[in-house]
Amino acid sequence: MVNKDPEVGWNDENVLLPQFRLADEIRLLVFSQHFYRLVVFMLQQVFCAKINKTYKNQ
Repeated sequence: MVNKDPEVGWNDENVLLPQFRLADEIRLLVFSQHFYRLVVFMLQQVFCAKINKTYKNQ
């Protein structure tokens, strides 16, 4: 039996859990960085499109 209650603390069977938790944090960090880059890329595309339109209109 693995006790899943967080208030009880670690069991002997849950020794690997901190490593999995660290891996999840790293995974979240990588995904958030990719999401941030995607947002920046989309903003750059929008700004480039606006700048190109203003230059073409002149």
